[in-house]
Amino acid sequence: GCTLYLTVGGNDGVQVGDHFEIHQILSEVTDPDTKEVLDKQTKKVGDFVVSTVRDKVSIGQYGGDPLSPGYVKGYSARLVVK
Repeated sequence: GCTLYLTVGGNDGVQVGDHFEIHQILSEVTDPDTKEVLDKQTKKVGDFVVSTVRDKVSIGQYGGDPLSPGYVKGYSARLVVK
């Protein structure tokens, strides 16, 4: 595993021990008129468990496929039901 930072924290209700699935964004579904993103097509690439929570960031251990900071479409985190 490796250390990962998420841009959600205590202000968003994140708690130590929370478990997230990390997904690679494959494509976005947008409204053709407003260009608003309506949905994202993703695939699960790993798991993240929170060990430290600050107001706006969560820090913890990630396990799964290697993440690339240069991946243009990015990644998303989904909280696994508590």
